[in-house]
Amino acid sequence: MRSLPLAAWTGALTVAGLLLACDRPPASSASSNPRLAAALKERAQQLDARETNVGTLVPDLAYSDLDGRSGRLSDFRGRPLVLAVRDVGCPVSQRTAPVLARLEDEYRARDVAFLFLNESPHNTPEEIRADIAAHGFDGPTIHDAEQRLGAALGALTTTEVFVLDGARTLVYRGAIDDQVGRGTLAAETHQHYLRDALEQTLVQQKVLVPATSAPGCLLGIEASALTTSAPTYHREVARILQQNCVECHRVGGVGPFALENYAQARGRRAMLELVTEDGIMPPWFAAPDTGPWANDRRLSERDKQTLLSWIEADAPEGDPAETPLAIVYPDGWRIGEPDLVFQMQERFEVPAEGVVRTRFFEVTPEVPADLWIQRLEIRPEARAVVHHVTVSYQLPVDGGDSAERELRRALLPWSRSANEGWVFLFGYLPGKGPRAYPEGIARFLPAGAKLRFDMHYTPNGKAIFDQTSLGLVLADGPPELVAESRNFWNVDIVIPPLAPSVTFTKEYPLNHDVLLRSLTPHMHLRGKSMVADLIHPDGQVEKLIDIPAWDQNWQFNYVFRTPRVAQAGSRVRVTATYDNSPDNPANPDPNAWVKDGPQTTDEMMSLIVEWIRPRVSE
Repeated sequence: MRSLPLAAWTGALTVAGLLLACDRPPASSASSNPRLAAALKERAQQLDARETNVGTLVPDLAYSDLDGRSGRLSDFRGRPLVLAVRDVGCPVSQRTAPVLARLEDEYRARDVAFLFLNESPHNTPEEIRADIAAHGFDGPTIHDAEQRLGAALGALTTTEVFVLDGARTLVYRGAIDDQVGRGTLAAETHQHYLRDALEQTLVQQKVLVPATSAPGCLLGIEASALTTSAPTYHREVARILQQNCVECHRVGGVGPFALENYAQARGRRAMLELVTEDGIMPPWFAAPDTGPWANDRRLSERDKQTLLSWIEADAPEGDPAETPLAIVYPDGWRIGEPDLVFQMQERFEVPAEGVVRTRFFEVTPEVPADLWIQRLEIRPEARAVVHHVTVSYQLPVDGGDSAERELRRALLPWSRSANEGWVFLFGYLPGKGPRAYPEGIARFLPAGAKLRFDMHYTPNGKAIFDQTSLGLVLADGPPELVAESRNFWNVDIVIPPLAPSVTFTKEYPLNHDVLLRSLTPHMHLRGKSMVADLIHPDGQVEKLIDIPAWDQNWQFNYVFRTPRVAQAGSRVRVTATYDNSPDNPANPDPNAWVKDGPQTTDEMMSLIVEWIRPRVSE
């Protein structure tokens, strides 16, 4: 069995838009506007929703359709609305028409409305009517020749779609899917952006991919501001809190208090001002010159100024009719019904106070068969006291026949034997959701492996029981690309007493061509900073992540918006610095010699790297 070289597997990278790391846009795409530059890319790619108007209230725009009937966006209150930009003469717009018509037919029965916007002054009403008849669109079509609606939406291209929920909150903008691009047509669709956005909106859940580029013909519209009036809670602030805070700060969430209504937000406005001005919340520790990250939690400058202006104006409530729909956080599995569930055998009682040493729970039975995993989710029973969870597995002692051993070596190249230890599978952190891979990507878990849950609890004043579970949804079969994680873990660290700054550096080779998807740094109470660099085979150094101010209480999985290409022969260099002095307020004992260990009073120097590469071929 063999793994294909990078040049031979770029075709597979169209899965999940991963080829964008290597795309070369046309010469005309040079632009200081990142959204405009992305629109000129050949394929759709995920955008930073903070740089768009996603999450804001769309004004109650008025329109007149081709038949002269007048309407307003508020006519659709209480139901999702899709605003789809079209153009008769744009070939990319024409290629997306069939799937757009099918989606309109499918979702009409689920009370989703469609409005079609033609923003091209050069299209005639006769041409637009012929286009409607050719593709069978049923919703009203608006010929916005003056581009007033397009400017209010900030529309960029002739293929862009906008999804508004029943309260006119813009919850998605971007491409219909990833099949059609500028000058390209993939054999199949891997990312169903519009469909996924509608499914999540219909059940009042946050859209997981809220903004993408929409490659097509450029409209050349100058965007107009959505609102110029002073911010109010119901119109702006409630939406900012929903997008950035409520996932944790809600009843039943991991945050210490809720921010789900006006009274709660107004009552906490002094605290909101403090954490917003100082950048403490939402928490995020990667340096600004790293990434960009798909899951970046930082407030946009616009949202930060809106919050501070609202607080300075004594937190006006505004019109309750403009409040957003509440987001529903389901109690059940977010990945759907799992095919397999692994659970701690017994419930563990977390005491009301004190320090709980890291606990290790091996799970039985063993993995029943070779598994290709599409989605994973860790569900703590007592989320309020679970600081983080690491699920690892150990290879079976019985390696099977030679073919099975060869397969295992190919799929798990760094795991030479069952005696090597535990291999990282997946982790849970507060605020971190499940892991879902697009079609064509899955994670391998070998038959006979043992699972172990490493549990870190933080008592919160009340004794409570926990019985954490891991749910898996399986792929239909072996995928085109395989997702793997490796823990780059330096166990050779020794920190002397009273040392204010001790630095360790270690390099880890990459033996395969891979796409780096995410990074999870891990240290304990004496951690001070961590930097990871990618050293390419030619010696060029590329910074991957920089955590300049480590905080043990907040440990994140940092997901690249566009995976980084790393060729075989590259090395990942990890540099970590520790503070064992009395000046470190988190230090439990400055007089102790500190070595590697699982307890928070020990130290760790760990970077979990997730990558994607082709599945081995025979």
